[in-house]
Amino acid sequence: SMVRWRPVARAPEADFRALEEALGVALRDELKVWLGAWWCLPIEAAWREDTVVLRGFAHEAEFARFEAGLVRHVRAAGAVTVPVAVFHDDRFVSVDNATGAVLIEDPGRAPRVAAGSLVAFLEALAPLPV
Repeated sequence: SMVRWRPVARAPEADFRALEEALGVALRDELKVWLGAWWCLPIEAAWREDTVVLRGFAHEAEFARFEAGLVRHVRAAGAVTVPVAVFHDDRFVSVDNATGAVLIEDPGRAPRVAAGSLVAFLEALAPLPV
Protein backbone atom coordinates (compact mmCIF):
# COMPACT_ATOMS: atom_id res chain seq x y z
CA SER A 1 0.00 0.00 0.00
CA MET A 2 1.05 3.60 -0.51
CA VAL A 3 2.03 5.83 2.38
CA ARG A 4 1.07 9.45 1.80
CA TRP A 5 3.08 12.25 3.35
CA ARG A 6 3.30 15.97 3.06
CA PRO A 7 6.19 18.33 3.67
CA VAL A 8 6.15 19.94 7.11
CA ALA A 9 7.08 23.57 7.61
CA ARG A 10 10.34 23.84 9.49
CA ALA A 11 9.94 26.10 12.52
CA PRO A 12 12.14 27.88 12.91
CA GLU A 13 13.60 27.78 9.40
CA ALA A 14 17.19 26.61 9.04
CA ASP A 15 19.93 28.96 10.21
CA PHE A 16 22.60 29.18 7.51
CA ARG A 17 24.99 31.55 9.32
CA ALA A 18 27.55 28.88 10.33
CA LEU A 19 27.48 27.33 6.84
CA GLU A 20 27.90 30.74 5.19
CA GLU A 21 30.82 31.51 7.51
CA ALA A 22 32.47 28.17 6.63
CA LEU A 23 31.94 28.85 2.90
CA GLY A 24 33.03 32.47 3.16
CA VAL A 25 29.98 33.63 1.21
CA ALA A 26 26.28 34.33 1.77
CA LEU A 27 23.94 31.84 0.13
CA ARG A 28 21.29 33.10 -2.26
CA ASP A 29 17.92 33.69 -0.65
CA GLU A 30 16.14 31.23 -2.96
CA LEU A 31 18.54 28.49 -1.84
CA LYS A 32 17.86 29.25 1.80
CA VAL A 33 14.12 29.02 1.21
CA TRP A 34 14.35 25.84 -0.89
CA LEU A 35 16.72 24.04 1.48
CA GLY A 36 15.70 25.43 4.86
CA ALA A 37 11.97 26.08 5.01
CA TRP A 38 10.59 22.51 4.99
CA TRP A 39 11.20 19.03 6.32
CA CYS A 40 10.44 16.62 3.50
CA LEU A 41 11.49 13.46 1.74
CA PRO A 42 13.19 13.61 -1.66
CA ILE A 43 10.72 14.34 -4.46
CA GLU A 44 10.91 12.80 -7.93
CA ALA A 45 9.80 14.90 -10.90
CA ALA A 46 10.15 14.91 -14.68
CA TRP A 47 12.51 17.38 -16.31
CA ARG A 48 12.48 17.19 -20.08
CA GLU A 49 13.12 13.51 -20.90
CA ASP A 50 14.72 12.75 -17.52
CA THR A 51 13.63 12.08 -13.97
CA VAL A 52 15.23 14.20 -11.26
CA VAL A 53 15.17 13.64 -7.52
CA LEU A 54 14.88 16.91 -5.64
CA ARG A 55 16.80 17.12 -2.39
CA GLY A 56 14.81 17.06 0.80
CA PHE A 57 15.71 16.71 4.45
CA ALA A 58 13.61 14.60 6.81
CA HIS A 59 15.48 15.60 9.98
CA GLU A 60 18.29 17.73 11.39
CA ALA A 61 20.97 15.01 11.06
CA GLU A 62 20.38 14.80 7.29
CA PHE A 63 20.61 18.55 7.02
CA ALA A 64 23.86 18.60 9.03
CA ARG A 65 25.37 15.94 6.71
CA PHE A 66 24.36 18.07 3.71
CA GLU A 67 26.05 21.14 5.20
CA ALA A 68 29.29 19.22 5.89
CA GLY A 69 29.23 17.72 2.39
CA LEU A 70 28.65 21.12 0.81
CA VAL A 71 31.67 22.59 2.58
CA ARG A 72 33.83 19.70 1.28
CA HIS A 73 32.35 20.09 -2.23
CA VAL A 74 33.03 23.83 -2.36
CA ARG A 75 36.57 23.45 -1.05
CA ALA A 76 37.30 20.78 -3.69
CA ALA A 77 35.58 22.59 -6.57
CA GLY A 78 36.75 26.10 -5.73
CA ALA A 79 33.33 27.57 -6.62
CA VAL A 80 30.10 27.73 -4.69
CA THR A 81 27.61 25.50 -6.47
CA VAL A 82 24.87 24.05 -4.30
CA PRO A 83 23.44 20.64 -5.25
CA VAL A 84 19.62 20.64 -5.24
CA ALA A 85 18.79 17.45 -7.17
CA VAL A 86 20.24 14.35 -8.77
CA PHE A 87 19.46 12.24 -11.81
CA HIS A 88 19.38 8.44 -11.80
CA ASP A 89 22.93 8.41 -13.16
CA ASP A 90 26.07 10.35 -12.18
CA ARG A 91 24.68 13.79 -13.10
CA PHE A 92 23.37 16.28 -10.59
CA VAL A 93 21.62 19.63 -10.56
CA SER A 94 23.20 22.55 -8.75
CA VAL A 95 22.71 26.27 -8.35
CA ASP A 96 25.65 28.57 -9.06
CA ASN A 97 25.56 30.78 -5.98
CA ALA A 98 27.23 33.70 -7.80
CA THR A 99 24.77 33.90 -10.73
CA GLY A 100 21.71 31.95 -9.61
CA ALA A 101 21.86 29.82 -12.76
CA VAL A 102 20.85 26.17 -12.45
CA LEU A 103 23.52 23.84 -13.81
CA ILE A 104 23.52 20.22 -14.92
CA GLU A 105 26.82 18.82 -13.71
CA ASP A 106 28.23 15.63 -15.19
CA PRO A 107 31.57 14.50 -13.72
CA GLY A 108 34.36 14.97 -16.25
CA ARG A 109 32.36 17.40 -18.41
CA ALA A 110 31.77 21.14 -18.34
CA PRO A 111 28.53 22.10 -16.56
CA ARG A 112 25.67 23.27 -18.78
CA VAL A 113 23.00 25.79 -17.89
CA ALA A 114 19.55 24.23 -17.45
CA ALA A 115 17.70 27.38 -16.31
CA GLY A 116 18.43 30.97 -15.40
CA SER A 117 17.16 30.53 -11.86
CA LEU A 118 16.00 27.94 -9.36
CA VAL A 119 12.42 29.19 -9.73
CA ALA A 120 12.57 28.77 -13.54
CA PHE A 121 13.97 25.24 -13.13
CA LEU A 122 11.29 24.25 -10.61
CA GLU A 123 8.56 25.68 -12.84
CA ALA A 124 9.83 23.51 -15.72
CA LEU A 125 9.34 20.31 -13.69
CA ALA A 126 6.32 18.08 -14.14
CA PRO A 127 4.85 15.61 -11.64
CA LEU A 128 5.44 11.93 -12.29
CA PRO A 129 2.43 9.65 -12.60
CA VAL A 130 1.59 7.82 -9.40
